[in-house]
Amino acid sequence: MNSDIEQEIRNVAVAGATCLLGSLVVESLLRSGRFNVTILNRAPHGDLPLGTQSIIIDYSDGESLIKAIIGILL
Repeated sequence: MNSDIEQEIRNVAVAGATCLLGSLVVESLLRSGRFNVTILNRAPHGDLPLGTQSIIIDYSDGESLIKAIIGILL
């Protein structure tokens, strides 16, 4: 990854974080210690990794999804 991009990205939103691949992505991001990780969920999920935030998202509502992601990334 380009070092300029690595310096700029701090806040990351992950969809599908409770699945196998998504959980591995979250684990890797947290292990690096460089990112604030927010997990996007359809419903409350009590078993999330320490150091993450969770936002309930309605994936069928594109506008609310965009607003949530913009709020996370800014």
